[in-house]
Amino acid sequence: MTGSARHEHEDERTCREQEALHSTRYTPPNRRLPLCEYRAMAAPGYRFVDTWVVPAPIERVHDAIGDVLAYERWWTDFVIRSTGDQPPPEPGKSNELLVKAYLPYKVNFVLTVVEAERPRRILSRISKDFDGTGEWTLEERDGVTTATLDWRPTVNQPFIRHFSPLLRPLFRSNHNWAMRRGERQILEYLAG
Repeated sequence: MTGSARHEHEDERTCREQEALHSTRYTPPNRRLPLCEYRAMAAPGYRFVDTWVVPAPIERVHDAIGDVLAYERWWTDFVIRSTGDQPPPEPGKSNELLVKAYLPYKVNFVLTVVEAERPRRILSRISKDFDGTGEWTLEERDGVTTATLDWRPTVNQPFIRHFSPLLRPLFRSNHNWAMRRGERQILEYLAG
């Protein structure tokens, strides 16, 4: 049992004990107030939709995005380490990433491919510091590829989870920073 789950159960028990103690006194129904209220705290969820416009054929962009092991070579402002399965992305293949944007914390997550349709789509399940999904969709028009990431993480990482209610705009800004760097760096990578 994790520490947060233990606290939730203790809070629930404490509320029931307080209610039981005070239920022996008569209070008119219109004067009764809950002594405490227990609600299990849901993990904070986010949704980010980011679009990269890359002047390169769709196959090259798909191959760069689908080669998670190469991220540490070209997405260097964000990806510290990438390990796992070799490309191409196929259902069941997994890669683990350790990343850091401009805020002073690192996150670790695993991408497990659920569906892959080269060169148009890669759907992955996210686990570890996040749970959820990430889906890349790609379209090409006149030699320019638009790559859109629909990233839907729920937070497990304790620091982000704890501070999400207060610092959500800052965490969103951190994500946006990383994605802007990624777009710039994939342009450089594919031009080279």
